[in-house]
Amino acid sequence: MGNILDKIALSETRDMTNRLLKEYYIQDDEYKEHWKSIQKKVFNDNPFPKNVFNKNFQLYALTSASVLSEEEYNILRQCLKLYDNLSQYILIVEDTKEKYPIRLKIPLECEWKDFCPSELNEGLSIKVFHFTQGNYYVFSDSGNWGKYVETDNYDIDIYGFLFPEMKIAFQNMYYDTSENKLRVKESLYKTEYFNCVGL
Repeated sequence: MGNILDKIALSETRDMTNRLLKEYYIQDDEYKEHWKSIQKKVFNDNPFPKNVFNKNFQLYALTSASVLSEEEYNILRQCLKLYDNLSQYILIVEDTKEKYPIRLKIPLECEWKDFCPSELNEGLSIKVFHFTQGNYYVFSDSGNWGKYVETDNYDIDIYGFLFPEMKIAFQNMYYDTSENKLRVKESLYKTEYFNCVGL
């Protein structure tokens, strides 16, 4: 745990970050033996901006600045309870070849404050949930939906849903402004996403 802790925690909140990692961090063995195969049900090995989703996923694009916001997390929970009751966890997996990737497993019964407490204003909270750096895969244990978070160049989220009704429900509850939609369109122009992200 020490190396991932060194990567994301400052000294003054190291103990709190360590407690959160012990609760939510996915160790290498667990990831490789269980979660990686579910991730591959949703995502292929293409590098963004190529299409990172497997076939049959209906896509939806949004502007982004973080892996998840509190509003987005709560809307996702609503959608999963209505349309994907096989899901028990939301998984967050950093898309990186560097050592010590961030990998988190959030039980759906958790409230936002459980894993993103207001008193932790740096480290895990800042680098993942507020001012994200890098790219991430987000999905659940059902393999029925996912999100790719791209913050290096585009600041875009690409959602993929297997079920049209879940995509429609999510779009109706969580949507961008017209100005942001235009920015997403301009960013994705000449990529594989341009004609299939619901803009």
